[in-house]
This record gives sequence, C-alpha cells and structure tokens, in this order.
Amino acid sequence: MFEFADTSEYTHMPFVAYSKTGEATYFFCKQVQGFWKIFYSIDGTTIHQIHTGLAEDATECSPTAEWDNNNWCISFIAGGAESDRTFKLYKMIGLDGKAEPLAKADYGYYWNPRTVYGLRSNSFIVSDNGAETKYTIPEAEYIYRLSYIPEDPNQLLITGQNKDGDLFTWIYHLMQHTIHVVVADALTAYKCCFFK
Repeated sequence: MFEFADTSEYTHMPFVAYSKTGEATYFFCKQVQGFWKIFYSIDGTTIHQIHTGLAEDATECSPTAEWDNNNWCISFIAGGAESDRTFKLYKMIGLDGKAEPLAKADYGYYWNPRTVYGLRSNSFIVSDNGAETKYTIPEAEYIYRLSYIPEDPNQLLITGQNKDGDLFTWIYHLMQHTIHVVVADALTAYKCCFFK
C-alpha cells in the first residue's frame, strides 16, 4: 500500500474508507517499538498514528472506519498489554477520540448501528440495534479477521483457517446469504480490503 524509505517496514490489516468529500482515506497497522498500532493516511504518502490512549505495549489491529455525523467513527481490536491481556473490540469517535470498549473480541468491527465480533473460534455475533444473530462457519477452525466492504457493509470480509490448516478469505453477504472466495494471484487474499 505504501512505499517506505526503510524497506524493512511493513503495514498490515488495511481498510479504505471515504472522507466527507469522498476521498479515500487509508487505515492500517504499522509497528511502533515492536507493537502494532493504528495509523491513517489521506494521500497514501503522509501517515499519522491514531493515539488510542491504550497502553504502549497493547497490540492494536484490524481497523475499520466510516465518516458518520461529520466525524470519523473508527473501530479496532486491541489487547495483550501486560496490564490487561484481554483483547476487545473498541470504537472511537474522531481521530483523536477516546477508545471505548464494546465487547471482548479477537476479531470484529463496529459500523453504526451494527457490532460484529467473535472470539478465536469459527463463529461470530452480528448485533444490529441490539438484535443478536450468531453465525458459525462449520468448515473453519478459526477466524482471524472480520471486516466489511465500505460500499456495501452487508458484505463481510472473513479471513480464517479451515480444519486442514489452509487459509481462506470469503465475502459473505448478510442479506443474500452468498459466499465468494477471494484470491489474488491464485493465493488467498489474506486479511485484505476492497476499494471501489
């Protein structure tokens, strides 16, 4: 996604959202002193860390974002700090907002008014305005990341591992109940994102 002068630097778990003017804004993770943290970029060149207020040794991952009510609504998974090892789904209102825990979770996201989350397993909960539905993927052993396609939040992007140890990424449509396999160059598109 980005080109760094230091070629040993990596990003992961990308998400592309649209600003109030319709411009692409990139959200992703990058390491800071050995810990993954959330960043964003408007132009794909200049990057800014989102300071969540969580412990410096906490891992922050799997960001999603949407422009809502004249502000960014950001969600992410974080945990693993020495002071609190529990991973949770968080949301923040604004790029400098306060991280608010929503649920104990290893993967998931918040998209107003929907909360999607799960623990390291093959199932997840979709809560729409408080009405909860549990989904299970029998073929899966674990789900590693669960996000959505910004143009249609009913299309979930699910990356996981099946019981044979093979990775998969699927698009699951919540309303149509359809599944599509996502590959890039004949390989599973691991923890990918979609843009337009």
